[in-house]
Amino acid sequence: MRHGEAMTNGASDGMLALAPVDNDGPVTLSFDIRAEGLRNFEGSTYGDSLSVQMRLDNSDWQTLDTFVIDEHTDTFTGDQTGQTFAGQATTLTYSGGVLNTVDGSAQFRLVSDISACDE
Repeated sequence: MRHGEAMTNGASDGMLALAPVDNDGPVTLSFDIRAEGLRNFEGSTYGDSLSVQMRLDNSDWQTLDTFVIDEHTDTFTGDQTGQTFAGQATTLTYSGGVLNTVDGSAQFRLVSDISACDE
């Protein structure tokens, strides 16, 4: 945590797992995200990434999106949804598909893989 925000960088790679939520019906996940020092991230070679994952009823984790830097637009772009984020806070939202079939618990996590501590 830094300034009341969850934070990750190359020195603090890791995972932020939210507590499971019991539910019987569709689930939506929304959160705000931004990247500091965007010019320092690599889209190739070292391949900095951030994955949004979920699991239902303690099953295996499923990846909803993996964000990598698009060096042409200087944004992190999700490989499944095409959602993007950059230096300003952006709200990402996940709903539909497998998230409509929750019959028990749903859990979400963010997993970062960043190559340098200044990213």
